[in-house]
Amino acid sequence: MHESSEKMVNQLLTELDGVEDLEKVMILAATNRADLIDPALLRPGRFDAIVELGIPDKLTREKIFEVHTRNMPLDKDVKLQEYIDKTDKWTGAEIESLCRESGLQAIKRVYRAKKDEKVNLTIIKADFDYALDNITKSRKKSQSNPMSQMPSMEEIESMSKELANNITNNKEDNQDKEDQKDKK
Repeated sequence: MHESSEKMVNQLLTELDGVEDLEKVMILAATNRADLIDPALLRPGRFDAIVELGIPDKLTREKIFEVHTRNMPLDKDVKLQEYIDKTDKWTGAEIESLCRESGLQAIKRVYRAKKDEKVNLTIIKADFDYALDNITKSRKKSQSNPMSQMPSMEEIESMSKELANNITNNKEDNQDKEDQKDKK
């Protein structure tokens, strides 16, 4: 853990476990790397509830699309069910981004239209398809990003212990070899 992170965790623990009772205090935090949270923060009695939100299922994705397209002028050719099906394993933020990006694409399309063309500002299927393609590419890049494949803290600890054991074993092997040489 970096020194600044350690200081922050220690300060938070001091506040949580302080002499004064905390009244009317609510702590709200979010992370996409729960495996990196210091276990001392999660000890029983520190928090009343820890809520984990997973990847949305089909019904939840449908609700997310409803919320983010509620005030959007969608063309009748836009079938949200198609995009609900195509966004399996997407986060709510990614779905929100898809809706926002499709709206921006519609604005760009209308803006680029010739002045003599009458174009209504409606979001058409092509706008959603363009946004879907862009975000899908972005997701693939982030999934292939080496940083997204970083080992968890538990894996790092395990690797460190294994490395320490290997070093100890090599030292013992080398010592045994030297002892055998000395005997000859």
